[in-house]
Amino acid sequence: MKKINIALIILLVIVAVMGGYFAVRKGVGLGTGDLTGTVLDRFGNEQPVTSPAPAEEDNSPKLLSEKRVVSVTNSSESKELLYFEKNTGKLFELDLKEGSERAISDRIVPNFISAKWSPTKKEAIQVIYSQTGNLFRYVNLLTGEETEFNPNIQSINFSPDGSLIGYYYSDRSVDSGLGEVFMAQPDGSYQKRIFKTRIEGIDLLWPIKEKMVLKTPSSGIYSLTETGGFEKILDSVADLEVNWSKSGGKVIYSVLEDPSSSLVYLLLFKNITTSEEYGFEVGGRASKCTWSIDDINVYCAIPKSPSVDEVYKINTQDKTKLLVAEPETQIDEIILSSSEDLLIFTDTADDKLYSIEISY
Repeated sequence: MKKINIALIILLVIVAVMGGYFAVRKGVGLGTGDLTGTVLDRFGNEQPVTSPAPAEEDNSPKLLSEKRVVSVTNSSESKELLYFEKNTGKLFELDLKEGSERAISDRIVPNFISAKWSPTKKEAIQVIYSQTGNLFRYVNLLTGEETEFNPNIQSINFSPDGSLIGYYYSDRSVDSGLGEVFMAQPDGSYQKRIFKTRIEGIDLLWPIKEKMVLKTPSSGIYSLTETGGFEKILDSVADLEVNWSKSGGKVIYSVLEDPSSSLVYLLLFKNITTSEEYGFEVGGRASKCTWSIDDINVYCAIPKSPSVDEVYKINTQDKTKLLVAEPETQIDEIILSSSEDLLIFTDTADDKLYSIEISY
């Protein structure tokens, strides 16, 4: 009887050992990651784990609208864009999150070129082509009010808070050599003259609350206060373009490197408060840049070739640059989305609206 019991015990031990061995071999009850610390590890026979290859990130431009568009801006709603259809002047709104587009105004505006947006995004000034010089029309998106400005107004812009406009007036029919700068309500009412000048061809900007800026074709850029204070900011240079920061205290500007050539532009920076001024290592046009809300970084479309741009993030404090997007096309207008995670731009080739994610 004792011999039978001993034999039975030996048999049970053998069965248990063999069962454990086959359980390990077959991975019974174990995932691939559970094999660490088993007999396989100790004997150096662990099998390599094969993971699926990560999907390639698609960072190509995304088409937002089939329409040809112009004067793109963020709306007062953070997830929406506003823009006009090129040539027709019809106004549209696009929900970036949903991807849905709707018409705000389907009225066709004859000879429409572009529009200047109020900072509130509730008003705009349309630019209308005329053989005698561009004309301007005020439109209120909330009330539907429209006002035709005097045809002798040659340049116009909103104040930084949108509560006023400034404009340069000069009689087109008389070669008087005399122009005037006014400020008024956005619809043109309650005008106040603040400056007389014999400088012609003024482009009026209003980037700083206390100061307008007069860009002249021959003598440079000047600041102008409400009381008539006049101060030079930049000298006149070939094909000068300027792009002001959100605060108005800094400016990116571009000039032709060689006035005899229209191909290469130098990109420069000036701090209006400190007068610090320097150039960047990359060259491009200031009109193809857009400022971040932080008033430090600026995003610029820089030519990679005559027909292809790259987008760089340029830090105006430490002068560093970072390649953030390669849209493989030539950019015309460019802005940042309200959340600053997307570059919104129009393509020079087709005038359509695209977005591309910013990579860091």
